[in-house]
This record gives sequence, C-alpha cells and structure tokens, in this order.
Amino acid sequence: MPISPQRASQELLLCGATVRLAPAGRWTLMEAAPSQETPDKRGRRATLLRLDGLARVAETAFDAPQLTTLVAHAEGGDSQALSVVSKGRTAARHRWAGPGTTPSQEIARQHAELFVAAAGSGDAREVARLLRDPGEPSELLIRTLATLGLPPLPVGFGLMFGVVSSR
Repeated sequence: MPISPQRASQELLLCGATVRLAPAGRWTLMEAAPSQETPDKRGRRATLLRLDGLARVAETAFDAPQLTTLVAHAEGGDSQALSVVSKGRTAARHRWAGPGTTPSQEIARQHAELFVAAAGSGDAREVARLLRDPGEPSELLIRTLATLGLPPLPVGFGLMFGVVSSR
C-alpha cells in the first residue's frame, strides 16, 4: 500500500482483521496473521465483513479512491497471485500456477496496465510478458514486483505463522 504503517493501521482498525505491517520505503507491506483473541472477541466484524484473505481485507479497509492497493499472496500449493484493489473492489487479479494457466494477451495487457497504474511505475509490456510466462510462480511474482519498482519482500514475509499478541 502506498501509505505509512500508521495510516494503514488506522484504516484496518475498524475491519477486525489481524495483520502484520512492515514499512518498505513509501509502501507498507501487510500480511495476514492469526490472533490470540478468541473468535467471539475479535471475529464479529471480520465474520460480518466476510474477511477471508488479504484482498478481502484490502477491499474493506482501503476503499477510499486514493488507497489503491496491490495484494501479493500465495494461493495453496505453489501458486502465487497479485491483485489490485481500488475503491473497495478487486479491479484485477492474476494467478501464477505454472504451465497451462497463461492468460490471453488482451487480459495480460489489461491487468499489466492496472498493476503499473497502481504501483505508479513500471513497463506494462514487460509486466504483461511476466503475466504470460509459465515459469516458476514465486520467481515470477518477485520479478513482477521488481518490474513495478516495488521494494522486495523481506525474507520470510507472508510465511510467519506466529500469533499476533497485543502485549
């Protein structure tokens, strides 16, 4: 997200999601995290809002027009995904899952343009090429983020399974 961790935290406060935030230049990285609170204490809002993944959290918390958000996440197995959330909805979503999952050139071009616009930099032609590449999903996600001029994800980011505590 192109906002500070403090602003992201304020936007997330009302949606009931438990996440970890990490500053990365002018961006804030966000990852889902389990909570130590029982579901009846923290889960009402999350349940009512049907928050089942980072894209849903972004749709709910970052619905202002100036809070366009890029969501990169793993999707079961070796699949990786990148989404653009703008004005409370997912505007584009790409999933790398290896050979046989290549989008059409037109879809790749449209999504690449939305990713470049959301990131504020990058070459849409190169991003579209990466979206159509049938290679290794995690490597393609890393290369796409770099092409978009985004900071690299910290080692282990998105892979921490420890509970977030308020202590």
